[in-house]
Amino acid sequence: MNNFERKDKNLVWLSAIIGILYFMLVFFEGHGIGTVVFFLCYYGMVFYAGKGEENFSARKGRIFLIPISVLMLCFLIYDNSVLNFFNVPLMIILITLHTATMFSKNDSENPVVLFFRGFFKSSVLNGDKMFKVIMAKEEKSKNKTGLGIFIGVLVGLPIFAVVTGLLCSADQRFSQVTAKLLNFINVDFLSVISDIVLGICLSVFIYGAIFYNRHTTEIQEQKQLNSFVINQAVGTTVLFMVSISYILYLVLQFEYLFSAISGKLPENFIYSQYARSGFFELFIIAVINFVLVVFFANTGKGKVLKTAVLLVSSITLLLIISSVSKMILYIREYDLTRLRVYTTWFMAVLFIIFVFIIVKMFNEKIKIFNSSLAIFLSMYLILNIVNTDGIIGRYNTENYMNGSRETIDIENIASLSDSGIIYLEKIAEGDYPESEQATYALCKRKDYINNKKDWLEFNISTLILKEKLKNIDETVYVYYD
Repeated sequence: MNNFERKDKNLVWLSAIIGILYFMLVFFEGHGIGTVVFFLCYYGMVFYAGKGEENFSARKGRIFLIPISVLMLCFLIYDNSVLNFFNVPLMIILITLHTATMFSKNDSENPVVLFFRGFFKSSVLNGDKMFKVIMAKEEKSKNKTGLGIFIGVLVGLPIFAVVTGLLCSADQRFSQVTAKLLNFINVDFLSVISDIVLGICLSVFIYGAIFYNRHTTEIQEQKQLNSFVINQAVGTTVLFMVSISYILYLVLQFEYLFSAISGKLPENFIYSQYARSGFFELFIIAVINFVLVVFFANTGKGKVLKTAVLLVSSITLLLIISSVSKMILYIREYDLTRLRVYTTWFMAVLFIIFVFIIVKMFNEKIKIFNSSLAIFLSMYLILNIVNTDGIIGRYNTENYMNGSRETIDIENIASLSDSGIIYLEKIAEGDYPESEQATYALCKRKDYINNKKDWLEFNISTLILKEKLKNIDETVYVYYD
């Protein structure tokens, strides 16, 4: 067997290990150091697969390492469950793009094409490659034995679990011995089996992607993508039509839309109603405008088309300014929550993107779609880095302690991650009406942390909070319970 074939066989084993690790460290676990370990193991397999291949270069796509490294760092430091929920799929998208780029001969491929090829085409359409490699004839009995063990474990595990379960049901003594053995080794047997079975299933697609990247040398998708052209008159007409509706809306609702800039609340409105009014409609409008502009902006270079794009983009900026000013007015009265922070962040992302779209009209070198992806990713990384939960906890507690607020929503801060709830410590230690409630919230979190024994969920924020809560008075916790 030559070196090339040996690597194919070895990658079958490595793909299976990576698939199993995904379910053991990421999918069924809290997101902490375990997630970082998984992605590092994945990259180890990728570099092994690419070593010695003509179409592989670790230098290509290095730009992806910046957001990937930042997200890994955030998994180690923070425990924001909301952001981590999105961070994992984003990491998968980024490492898919990075992997496909390292094996690609075209450094300037469209990100959409690159992702489609790296995630869907390479993995799904090559899902049979693992089985073909496994069934390939072996020359050495040693390799045959290893492969036989692998297949035997895969087939035997579910059978072993069923047989053991039946024996436990049939004999009480055997059931007791089995239970003691499992308690002694401290392993959830069924959980391990499910991780292995699901991991093996996932490894089929992981291997398909690696196999495709190693053996494919010609890519045609980019050429096909660039062959689609639209008449610029279509785009100009559509953009001017929607602009008429926007202009009429601005004229009729100008005072209502922009009164928040001067800090005034319109008549017959309360702060929450005013801030939320029209937000979801604006969200849909902004997305529609973005799609229209990105879709039609590249259909031509005529002045009329540019004017239409500038008009739609400028109107969208005005609508965003209106929404942000309303949200700021709302925050001044009722403090911060996760939803208010994320809403404001999203508005800021849209604002920057549409500014770039306007600049694009005067600079042909700027690519709207690529720039938008870069802006979104950069802003998302900033959202992770700045510790939003910590900002919320600090802002709300400081406003309350300096007398800017008469009350504080303890439940809101208690719902934050460990990097946010830590600011309740000052309320708990002080002489405030909410001190007992704050102490109870901290004791409840301390109890949760002490019972969280899985090292995979480890992060620095939890470690800091655990240290601060060592000497907290837990008599309030007992009283409230």
